[in-house]
Amino acid sequence: KRVPNFWVTSFINHPQVSGILDEEEEECLHALSKLEVEEFEDIKSGYRINFHFDENPYFENKVLTKEFHLNSAAASENGSDWPASTSTPINWKEGKNLLKQLLTKPYG
Repeated sequence: KRVPNFWVTSFINHPQVSGILDEEEEECLHALSKLEVEEFEDIKSGYRINFHFDENPYFENKVLTKEFHLNSAAASENGSDWPASTSTPINWKEGKNLLKQLLTKPYG
C-alpha cells in the first residue's frame, strides 16, 4: 500500500535536503509517488534512480531518471573521483520551470 506524502515527508525531514528546498519545490515533491534505484548489470559501473510522479502542475513527465556512471571515462578525463551523471530532460509546464527559479534565487 501507498503511504500518502511518504517521499515529500522523508525529504523535508532530512536535515541537508530540507535546507535546500523552497516551498514550491516541496509542493512539487507532493506528486512524487515512487522512487526506485536500479543497479547497472555490472554493479560497479553505476546505477539509475527513477523518480515516479503523479499528474502535477509542474511538468509532463511521469518518470524522471538520473543515472550515475562510476569509474567512467568522463570522470577520468577530468581527473575527478566524482561519477559522471545524466538525467531525463524535464518537460516543464508553462510558467512552472523550477530550475529557472533555482538559477535566480540567492544561494546560502
